[in-house]
Amino acid sequence: QSFARAYVGLASQKMFQGVKNSPAAKETEELLRKAFALDENSADAYAVQGFIRIFHYRDWTGAEKSLKNALALDANNINAHHWLAVFYSIQRRLDEAKTEMQTALEL
Repeated sequence: QSFARAYVGLASQKMFQGVKNSPAAKETEELLRKAFALDENSADAYAVQGFIRIFHYRDWTGAEKSLKNALALDANNINAHHWLAVFYSIQRRLDEAKTEMQTALEL
Protein backbone atom coordinates (compact mmCIF):
# COMPACT_ATOMS: atom_id res chain seq x y z
CA GLN A 1 0.00 0.00 0.00
CA SER A 2 2.84 2.42 0.68
CA PHE A 3 3.90 2.23 -2.96
CA ALA A 4 0.30 2.86 -4.02
CA ARG A 5 0.44 6.17 -2.13
CA ALA A 6 3.66 7.04 -3.94
CA TYR A 7 2.08 6.41 -7.33
CA VAL A 8 -0.93 8.54 -6.34
CA GLY A 9 1.41 11.31 -5.24
CA LEU A 10 3.18 11.27 -8.59
CA ALA A 11 -0.14 11.17 -10.43
CA SER A 12 -1.43 14.14 -8.46
CA GLN A 13 1.58 16.14 -9.60
CA LYS A 14 1.21 15.12 -13.25
CA MET A 15 -2.54 15.70 -13.46
CA PHE A 16 -2.10 19.47 -13.65
CA GLN A 17 0.25 19.23 -16.64
CA GLY A 18 -1.84 17.51 -19.25
CA VAL A 19 -4.96 17.63 -21.29
CA LYS A 20 -6.74 14.77 -23.01
CA ASN A 21 -4.33 12.46 -24.82
CA SER A 22 -1.25 14.47 -23.85
CA PRO A 23 1.84 12.58 -22.66
CA ALA A 24 1.29 13.89 -19.13
CA ALA A 25 -2.34 12.71 -19.12
CA LYS A 26 -1.31 9.27 -20.31
CA GLU A 27 1.45 9.12 -17.70
CA THR A 28 -1.02 10.17 -14.99
CA GLU A 29 -3.38 7.38 -16.00
CA GLU A 30 -0.55 4.85 -15.97
CA LEU A 31 0.47 5.96 -12.47
CA LEU A 32 -3.12 5.54 -11.33
CA ARG A 33 -3.31 2.06 -12.85
CA LYS A 34 -0.26 1.11 -10.81
CA ALA A 35 -1.75 2.64 -7.66
CA PHE A 36 -5.04 0.78 -8.09
CA ALA A 37 -3.19 -2.47 -8.79
CA LEU A 38 -1.50 -2.12 -5.39
CA ASP A 39 -4.50 -0.75 -3.49
CA GLU A 40 -7.91 -0.91 -5.14
CA ASN A 41 -9.39 0.97 -2.17
CA SER A 42 -7.27 4.10 -2.40
CA ALA A 43 -9.51 7.10 -1.80
CA ASP A 44 -6.75 9.41 -2.98
CA ALA A 45 -6.44 7.51 -6.26
CA TYR A 46 -10.17 7.81 -6.86
CA ALA A 47 -9.99 11.54 -6.12
CA VAL A 48 -7.21 12.04 -8.68
CA GLN A 49 -9.15 9.91 -11.15
CA GLY A 50 -12.16 12.17 -10.62
CA PHE A 51 -10.07 15.25 -11.32
CA ILE A 52 -8.75 13.71 -14.56
CA ARG A 53 -12.24 12.77 -15.66
CA ILE A 54 -13.43 16.33 -15.08
CA PHE A 55 -10.59 18.34 -16.56
CA HIS A 56 -9.00 16.02 -19.11
CA TYR A 57 -11.99 14.15 -20.49
CA ARG A 58 -15.15 16.02 -19.47
CA ASP A 59 -16.47 12.62 -18.39
CA TRP A 60 -19.14 13.94 -16.03
CA THR A 61 -20.64 10.60 -15.05
CA GLY A 62 -17.23 9.02 -14.47
CA ALA A 63 -15.96 12.03 -12.53
CA GLU A 64 -18.87 12.04 -10.12
CA LYS A 65 -18.60 8.27 -9.65
CA SER A 66 -14.84 8.44 -8.92
CA LEU A 67 -15.22 11.30 -6.46
CA LYS A 68 -18.09 9.61 -4.66
CA ASN A 69 -16.04 6.40 -4.49
CA ALA A 70 -13.23 8.40 -2.89
CA LEU A 71 -15.62 9.77 -0.29
CA ALA A 72 -17.17 6.37 0.37
CA LEU A 73 -13.68 5.12 1.20
CA ASP A 74 -12.63 8.23 3.14
CA ALA A 75 -15.33 10.73 4.09
CA ASN A 76 -12.61 13.17 5.20
CA ASN A 77 -10.78 13.31 1.86
CA ILE A 78 -10.37 17.06 1.37
CA ASN A 79 -9.39 16.84 -2.29
CA ALA A 80 -12.43 14.70 -3.14
CA HIS A 81 -14.75 17.19 -1.43
CA HIS A 82 -13.04 20.13 -3.16
CA TRP A 83 -13.12 18.59 -6.64
CA LEU A 84 -16.68 17.36 -6.15
CA ALA A 85 -17.61 20.97 -5.29
CA VAL A 86 -15.92 22.13 -8.51
CA PHE A 87 -17.73 19.39 -10.43
CA TYR A 88 -21.08 20.45 -8.97
CA SER A 89 -20.42 24.09 -9.80
CA ILE A 90 -19.61 23.18 -13.42
CA GLN A 91 -22.88 21.26 -13.51
CA ARG A 92 -24.67 24.29 -11.99
CA ARG A 93 -25.63 22.25 -8.96
CA LEU A 94 -24.75 25.17 -6.73
CA ASP A 95 -26.35 24.08 -3.45
CA GLU A 96 -24.43 20.80 -3.60
CA ALA A 97 -21.26 22.67 -4.61
CA LYS A 98 -21.57 24.97 -1.61
CA THR A 99 -22.09 22.04 0.75
CA GLU A 100 -19.05 20.16 -0.57
CA MET A 101 -16.81 23.23 -0.48
CA GLN A 102 -17.92 24.01 3.06
CA THR A 103 -17.03 20.46 4.09
CA ALA A 104 -13.62 20.76 2.42
CA LEU A 105 -12.98 24.06 4.22
CA GLU A 106 -14.01 22.60 7.59
CA LEU A 107 -11.69 19.63 7.12
